[in-house]
Amino acid sequence: MKQDAFLVAERPLACHSGALTGGATPDAPDPAAELAEAAARLRLAIAGEIAALLGSTDHQVALSAVQTISAASLHKKVGKGHTHCLIGETGRGQFVASMPMLHALALTDQAFGGTGEIDGPAPDTLPAAAALTLTRLADALGRAFTAVFACQPQAFTRREDVLRKLVPAGDAQPLLTLCLTVSVPEGADWELLLALRESEAESLLRFGKGGGNKAVVAGDRRHPGAAPFAEIPLELHVPLAEISMPVSRISTLQPGDLIPLPRRSRATLKLAHRSLAEGEIGSADGALALRLTQINWNRRTTDNG
Repeated sequence: MKQDAFLVAERPLACHSGALTGGATPDAPDPAAELAEAAARLRLAIAGEIAALLGSTDHQVALSAVQTISAASLHKKVGKGHTHCLIGETGRGQFVASMPMLHALALTDQAFGGTGEIDGPAPDTLPAAAALTLTRLADALGRAFTAVFACQPQAFTRREDVLRKLVPAGDAQPLLTLCLTVSVPEGADWELLLALRESEAESLLRFGKGGGNKAVVAGDRRHPGAAPFAEIPLELHVPLAEISMPVSRISTLQPGDLIPLPRRSRATLKLAHRSLAEGEIGSADGALALRLTQINWNRRTTDNG
């Protein structure tokens, strides 16, 4: 049978109001903008760590605005004569700290009480003292990032004098950079460049919002802050002195005997026989204290296997 009229819907199609839906879809998070918002807190955290490293607060720390650059541009900015520290783990906010070798020598001199004034050309390789100071600086930067972004502990991973071993020049992913400048009164200034991939910045910022790459599973030994282990007390030890004594002397010990103990400036924080951290012995609020300078529990060492 032929229909005389068009079919008409009983009700009109729904039409969603822009006022209800908020108009356009919300913009995706901007890692550069969010990192810039955290820059002030990051500068303060880094300043505190550098004060501990230098043993002085007579310096100024400045942090530049966040810039987004390509890997090729990074290679042009930090080429020959620089050394580079990789800090943190891939996918958990890993970043690179690049520093002129002459500035690394200046920092090392200041860490040992000098002014940091260095004459002569940049060396081809850094001396052992400077390499150790850079490791301490990298760990200090890692602690600052950990404190600001509430992420998993960041620590020195490795150092390279060739940037492409850490960041390939052809890497297509944009990099976020921050320039750190330290000004020392009556001494040499030094600076370093912090660079992290956008994906690493996103991971870092997610931690600060209570996120992360993986959910914390109860009982997962990789997350000691999770139940059921979080509240278990563990007895830690900080040996302040270790001496050797012949059996003949030990057998004649009497109450009132004086045993001289060597003075130490550093000590190890231990859980049973495992080394958890290294630190400098000092005082805080009138009590003996240990300022941590290196975390060992998640690193392979002769003590930890």
